[in-house]
Amino acid sequence: MNVFVNIVLFLAYALIIGAGVLALGLPLVKAVQQPKRLVRLGITVGGLLVLFLISYLISGSEVSEVQQLRGITGATTKLVGGALILMYILLVGAFVSILYSEIAKHLKR
Repeated sequence: MNVFVNIVLFLAYALIIGAGVLALGLPLVKAVQQPKRLVRLGITVGGLLVLFLISYLISGSEVSEVQQLRGITGATTKLVGGALILMYILLVGAFVSILYSEIAKHLKR
C-alpha cells in the first residue's frame, strides 16, 4: 500500500509541476508572439509597483513589545502594512470599477 501511495504522490507532484510550467510558459509564448501585450503587461506591473511603493511609504513601522519578543522588526511591520494598504486600495478600486460598470450599463439602456 505504501508503494502505491508513494507512486501516486510522485505522479501528483509531476502533474502539479507540469501544470505550473504550462501556466507560466504559455502566456509567455503568447506574449512573445504579440509584443503589444508585453507593453500593457509592463504598464500594469509598473502601476502595481508604484501603488505598492506609495502603500509602503504610508505604512507605519511601529513594533509592540509582544512583537519584539517574537522577533518581528520594524521593517517587517512596514512591509506587511504596505501590503495591507495595497490590498485595501485594490479592493476599493475593484468595488468602484464594478459600481461604475453597472451604473454605466443601466444608463446606456
